[in-house]
Amino acid sequence: MVDQRALLKSILEPSKVLAEKFRNITFTLKDGSTSRGEKVLKV
Repeated sequence: MVDQRALLKSILEPSKVLAEKFRNITFTLKDGSTSRGEKVLKV
């Protein structure tokens, strides 16, 4: 059974809890500029 409080929170704030694979990361490049995206490959 789903906890009603957790269900309400997920409806009101759907992006509060995201799986790690869906989170965006801000990368700082060697030239100092930044880029935002998702990590898809471990280097």
